[in-house]
Amino acid sequence: VYTNLIRVEEAVGQVPVLVLSMDSNHTVANLDDLAILAQQGNTISHAIGFVYAEKNVLPVFSEEQIISTSGGGKELELLIAGRVDLAIISGPHYRQLRERPQFRDAPIHQAGTVAHFTLYPYLHKKHAHLADNLAQALRKVKEDGEYDLFFPMD
Repeated sequence: VYTNLIRVEEAVGQVPVLVLSMDSNHTVANLDDLAILAQQGNTISHAIGFVYAEKNVLPVFSEEQIISTSGGGKELELLIAGRVDLAIISGPHYRQLRERPQFRDAPIHQAGTVAHFTLYPYLHKKHAHLADNLAQALRKVKEDGEYDLFFPMD
């Protein structure tokens, strides 16, 4: 918890949390499905600092089943190399990584979306007076349709 930050009360997007696999038989619709894959002994990789995954997804796996990476696509490299069975990643990050040559044609299977989380902007509390204006400006840009052109979240 960051006590020096305040949340701007206008969401900037819904981010899907994806489960990836090289096995097209893996299907995940929710955390219960992921728990079943964990019970079957599957391993998973994730980027350190992906807080949603660390708090909500990884607890269904044992420590021996988890490989934590520095991010930057390492979780996909492990998946492609067969060192893990699953990878957990945000939708926007995955879309960005798929543009890299080493991942573009890889037969990665999107096993499912286990959740969505809402993103909000935060300001340092010394800038609290800007929060309402920022929220209002975000609402206006969203209403105009311009926001989705610059910040697609799927």
